[in-house]
Amino acid sequence: MICVSHTPEDSENEKIIDYILSILEISRESVTISREVPIDNDSPVLADIVIEDTIITYYIEIKKRLSVQALSQITLYQALIRNETPEKKAVFIIAASVIPSEFHTIAEKTGIKLIQLPHPLVVSQKNLSPTSKGKITADKSWRVVTRLLKEKCISIRQISIQEKISYGLAHKVIQELLESHIATKEEYCIRISDISPLLNIIAWERNMKKLQQDEFWLPHDQAHAAAQELSQVGENQGIWLVFNSFTAAGLYTGYAQKHDEVHLYMQSSNLSFLKNTYSGQKGAVRAVVYRPDREIMTNSRIIEGVRVTSPAQTLLDIAGMGYSGITLAKKMVEIFDRL
Repeated sequence: MICVSHTPEDSENEKIIDYILSILEISRESVTISREVPIDNDSPVLADIVIEDTIITYYIEIKKRLSVQALSQITLYQALIRNETPEKKAVFIIAASVIPSEFHTIAEKTGIKLIQLPHPLVVSQKNLSPTSKGKITADKSWRVVTRLLKEKCISIRQISIQEKISYGLAHKVIQELLESHIATKEEYCIRISDISPLLNIIAWERNMKKLQQDEFWLPHDQAHAAAQELSQVGENQGIWLVFNSFTAAGLYTGYAQKHDEVHLYMQSSNLSFLKNTYSGQKGAVRAVVYRPDREIMTNSRIIEGVRVTSPAQTLLDIAGMGYSGITLAKKMVEIFDRL
């Protein structure tokens, strides 16, 4: 099971990162920060921290005391990066609590930046290696998973490029999938090998019941007709709504399981209008309304007159329904590369 936990060591690590960002005069919000990142494609050599913005990538080693070994390690980073991506602008940094004076000249000659860490910041024995795993269902992490499902077999580098996310994040997610025996690796090729534990993780991490905000009844005998009408109302009234989980997965796969329910995302500000519009009418179809926890409108599609979430979002949502959605989730995985 993939979960998130925070330790005192994590807090100290974040303070070190914040200090380095302040020295570099960089805003945390403007960059991507990764830990324990391979220096080049599938390299066993890892950098403690990688900070990426649109122009520069900073490769950072954290040490208690700067040593010749540390300088040699960062010099190796330079050689690997320049060989792998010679056009890439990279800055190499060592941040240490103790920096002997004789190393300043060497660092200057080799183009390595040194950052003196103040004594209140505690460098752990393991430097900044992560002690917890992130959520597979987080937006960017889920893009890694669905790219794997889409391509069947793909390298970490290709995932990073196609999804426009950092190599470090893609590598981290893949490692979690490998450690959980969800994915397998053969040379550079990663593939999903066991979908069941992945679906279990999704149901645990992002239970759709926690996103449910309300429900109301619609005066229809069939769920599909109800969804078509609501989609039309949304278009005509400028109301933001997108059908998800059972409704969307049923349209993608052709296996409708909920004939008397429709499931949709809607902004809470529009909910009262629809509830008032359909109140007092005898209804046979229940509309279950969820609050969106991420942007889902941009990649939505219209299928048979119904606006539905993207295939990636639909799989995430139907898996989040737990046992009741498992059949549709597996059907979607079977055809995901064709959606």
